[in-house]
Amino acid sequence: MNKAAYYGDVTIPDDTPMRQGDTFVKTWRLRNVGTCTWGSGYALVFASGDIMDGAISDPIPSAEPGSIINVSVNQTAPASGGTHYGNWELQDASGKRFGVGINGSDYIWVRIQVNWIGAGDNNPGNTQTTSSGTCDAQRNSDYENQVVTLINQARADNGLAPLQVEAQLSAAALAHSMDMACNDFVDHTGSDGSSWPDRIAAQGFPFSIAYENIYVGNPAFGGDPQGAFEWWMNSQVHRDNILNPVAVYIGVGYAFNASSTYGGYYTVDFTKP
Repeated sequence: MNKAAYYGDVTIPDDTPMRQGDTFVKTWRLRNVGTCTWGSGYALVFASGDIMDGAISDPIPSAEPGSIINVSVNQTAPASGGTHYGNWELQDASGKRFGVGINGSDYIWVRIQVNWIGAGDNNPGNTQTTSSGTCDAQRNSDYENQVVTLINQARADNGLAPLQVEAQLSAAALAHSMDMACNDFVDHTGSDGSSWPDRIAAQGFPFSIAYENIYVGNPAFGGDPQGAFEWWMNSQVHRDNILNPVAVYIGVGYAFNASSTYGGYYTVDFTKP
């Protein structure tokens, strides 16, 4: 069994103040409280929130059951001011994810406070999409359809009704994928500060409850629809969104930008009327 215990922040405690563009190393102290040795192939992996230029996956030191190690990720404070956070978890050599807490499924996280002075001046890579067509991101509707098929098959396997694809919901999802691809970031918050309820409402789609999954990855290195789906299903919060029994509608958007950091950007929005 793989399970970790959180022993504290070695660096960057919650709400550490940062200037835009500051680079930093977040380090957590963890203990292996499971029965498996953490060795080759074990990694610290990004789960959700703002990746802040960190790697999607970083190897961790080896750890026998009962031993304590430090795990770290290199990050950069975003160009926009305010609170920024990212959730992280561990992954074993087979790709199965695990975390901390009683059930071994909770995240560890980084949370910083970035100043508002000079917002946008220190991140030349986050170029806004313009009407002149400076962004080369392309939609792939076949990938979108594959994601819907995989999600509805998982729901069927768990005795749940299939989700209905809605054009307005898909437009909201695609807009966010295009935003991430064109502006080279990974976050549920859009470059304009929008949340997923904001984006869904902007399309005129009525809902009482809304959820969102995102994923980034180059299809040449496993970032295809199957890879995205498996990543979500190995993350409890994303799996719960997919298998949420109250969800009725789904919208999927996929954008690929070869000049971006991650290549492919997926957004899936789920709603209940």
